[in-house]
Amino acid sequence: MSKFSIGEIVTLSTHPFTTVTNKITISGEYLMIPPLMIVIEIFLPEAAEREITFPGYKCLWFSSKDNLLKDSYFQENELKAIIPLDPPEQPIQLNDLVALSTQLYELGKQRSFLNTETQRSTVMKTNKATALLSFISPVMQVIELRDFDAEKDSKTVKHLRERKVYPKRIAKCKWFNAASEKFSESWIALDALMLIPKISDDIIGKVKKAINKKSYLKLENRLIRPNQISNRSGYYHLDCFDLVSQTNTSIPFTELGGFKIIPSAYKKTAPVFKKKTIRGVSTMKITLTAEKLIRQAVSELPERYLWIRYIDQHDNITTRTVSDYHIYMGEDEAGDGRTDVEFLVGYCHLRDAERHFRLANIFEAKTLRLFS
Repeated sequence: MSKFSIGEIVTLSTHPFTTVTNKITISGEYLMIPPLMIVIEIFLPEAAEREITFPGYKCLWFSSKDNLLKDSYFQENELKAIIPLDPPEQPIQLNDLVALSTQLYELGKQRSFLNTETQRSTVMKTNKATALLSFISPVMQVIELRDFDAEKDSKTVKHLRERKVYPKRIAKCKWFNAASEKFSESWIALDALMLIPKISDDIIGKVKKAINKKSYLKLENRLIRPNQISNRSGYYHLDCFDLVSQTNTSIPFTELGGFKIIPSAYKKTAPVFKKKTIRGVSTMKITLTAEKLIRQAVSELPERYLWIRYIDQHDNITTRTVSDYHIYMGEDEAGDGRTDVEFLVGYCHLRDAERHFRLANIFEAKTLRLFS
C-alpha cells in the first residue's frame, strides 16, 4: 500500500512547508529549498519485500533555470505531503491553458531578509518580505489528450511495469522556453495539471473602462476603487483599494462575481460648504457638518457603512470605515476624565474589532453606496 497517490503534491522532508500549513516565510539560504513536486508514477515493491522496502515515487517539477520539466525517483521515507488545495471542478480539455498543480503554492512562497540602513549615527534594521518565485511553472496550452499507454509511454521492462501505478490520462502541453527561446512540448500526467481560469475579454474590458473613468466596483459586500489589471502566471488580478477595509489589496478576477460599476462611492459627504455673497463679499458657510451626517446615518439603519476621517489621541489624522455603529456617551479615559463625551462606536473594518471614536474629533464623514 502506497502512502501517496498519483497527482499528490509532495516535497522532500527538508522543505519548510508542512502538511498543516504552507504559510511559512522562508529566511536564510532560500536557494537550497527543494521544489514542490507532483507524484506521476508509483513503484510498488514485491509482496515479500513490502515490510522492509518502501514504495518508490516518480515526481515531477519545473526547473526555472532550464525552463524544462524534470522528474526523479524518491523513496517514500524521503517525502512528505503538502496540505492540499481545493481541486478544480472543471475537467481539462483540448486547447485549455494549464500549469503544474504546484503553481499556486509556488506563487504564494515568500522569503524575508534583513535590511540595514545607516542614517547619521542611527542604524535601522528591518525585516522585509518579498515573493520567492522559484520553480514557477509556465502557462501551457493543451494541444493533445489521450489515455496513458503503459507499453508505449513507459520505458520500463514488462515484468516491472506490472508493479507500477501510472496516471490514467496524459496531456501534451506546449509552452515558450525562455532559456532556449524556442517552444517546448511534453506529455504530462493530467493529474499533475491545474486549469488556468478563462476570463472573458468583455469582463476585462469593463474593468479597464472603470479604471479609465475613475469609477468604482461594487461587489457583494465590498466597494473597491480599481487601479490596475495584472496577470500573474496566467491568473488575472485586480489591484485595487478596498474602501471598506481601507487597505490596498489584489482580488483574483474569479472572485469579482457579478460586480456593478458606479461613478461615485459615496451617497453623502460632509462637511458641505455653500458660497454666500453679501455686499460683494464672498464667504463659505457649512451647511452640513460631519457630526450631523453621522447622526443622520445612525437614524437611517440601511446606511450600514460609514467612512470617517478623524484626529486620534496622538494628533494623527487617519481614516476608517465602520459598520453597525451607534453613538454612545461615556467617559473619555484618554482625555480629561469627563463622563459626558460622545463617541461613535462601531465595527472597524481595518482592525476587525469594535472601536470608539470621539465624535468631536471626526471632521469628515461619508456614507458608502454599498447597499443602494
